[in-house]
Amino acid sequence: MYRGVFGRGDETATRGRLDRRHRGGGGGFSVHHTTAASLLDELRKAEQRDMLDRKHKTFGNYKLLVIDEIGYLPMKREGAHLFFQLVSRRYEKVATIFTSNKPYSEWGEVMGDPVIAAATLDRILHHSTTVNIRGESYRLRARKQSGHAPPLKEPVGGET
Repeated sequence: MYRGVFGRGDETATRGRLDRRHRGGGGGFSVHHTTAASLLDELRKAEQRDMLDRKHKTFGNYKLLVIDEIGYLPMKREGAHLFFQLVSRRYEKVATIFTSNKPYSEWGEVMGDPVIAAATLDRILHHSTTVNIRGESYRLRARKQSGHAPPLKEPVGGET
């Protein structure tokens, strides 16, 4: 589990390690990367088409599934249930990497249901290592290094 500031390198770190392992392993190591929002969209569509079991099997075939940006957008309760089902089906069978900028204590809010969040985290954290990535995002750091002022703290899109 990678936790930290978005843009700090969690996705880059994850993908870099995976690319090296995949190339060095000679193939046969199936990896899929997706965002939480895209994943939930796929699962919802599969459920609507009565193909959820088939979609779970597809995701179960990946030796490693990377789910990025958990908590960037809140999940609806139905999405949280779909997410839990996927985590449960993969639990103790194949590897999953999760990235989030939210502490575990806020996953109840993110998932819209503290009970589902607790059950999901129970499975995620049972055999995991949490890597906390701290500091400013690489985008903000690059902006400062180029001599530009930090971004405004005011909302954008108001009257000028």
